[in-house]
Amino acid sequence: MRIRPLDPSSDALEPALGEAFERGLTRSERCFVADARDGRLAGLVAFGDPDDDGVVVVELLELPWDADHDGLGRRLLEESLAQLPERPAALWYLLDDPHPWHQRPEARKRLLESVGFEVARVTRRWERQGRVGPVADAISYRSLEEVGDAAFEAAVARVVEGSLDRRLHADDAHRQTTFLIGLEHDPGHYELAYEADGSLIGLIAAARVGSQPIVALLGVTPEHRGRGHALALLARATNHLAGVGEHSIRADTDEQNVPMARCFARLGYEQFATRTEYVRAQRPR
Repeated sequence: MRIRPLDPSSDALEPALGEAFERGLTRSERCFVADARDGRLAGLVAFGDPDDDGVVVVELLELPWDADHDGLGRRLLEESLAQLPERPAALWYLLDDPHPWHQRPEARKRLLESVGFEVARVTRRWERQGRVGPVADAISYRSLEEVGDAAFEAAVARVVEGSLDRRLHADDAHRQTTFLIGLEHDPGHYELAYEADGSLIGLIAAARVGSQPIVALLGVTPEHRGRGHALALLARATNHLAGVGEHSIRADTDEQNVPMARCFARLGYEQFATRTEYVRAQRPR
């Protein structure tokens, strides 16, 4: 078995890899294949580019899942990592069930855990089409353009306090804000929400990933939770995104965040998948 870089001029490309190229998720020089002794391609792994923190996403992982996939998967992953120009600070793998790229999810989970990946969180994935009716709530809104990046970051810090979303609770507000502002979005669709007395209720960030409209972040400050504000904020974010392209609006909620899941269901969102986020810290070379 030989692990080598992908040769797009001679290797047959799977539809998923072609789609990953089109979406800018990976590049041919960051893809590696396993050659079987009879010359067949026995496996494929595709890595994204590292982010500012050196984190790399494993975008595709294909193996003959009905064979000795654990041994092959371990070799494919480790030997391809050694051929990357950089050593990632961490690896991420997002496993959606169901998803056309993620056949045999249970076999994938066993492989990931056997090579040192750990579950960072599990989310419910939601989608709906079109606008929703307004939800009555005495809220005033100010856009990111009006308040500025610093005020928006301060609001992010407030809404993540005690959040039931494990990633938000553990993340740094500055890094989260930088990520959000880096997404493709209409500045008017990033807003802070206020009570009549000027106290901060929460925020919404309605964005796009490629042509896909997403509710990137929605949060309520601790002192305003449990009053129904999240439903009003979600309705506003949804209507910002309605009609953006031809895709349904999507969002994720941590499986522990039951109140937020209820909001999505009440506004007609349907759960279309479950996502398990895996992470593996990398040792220096």
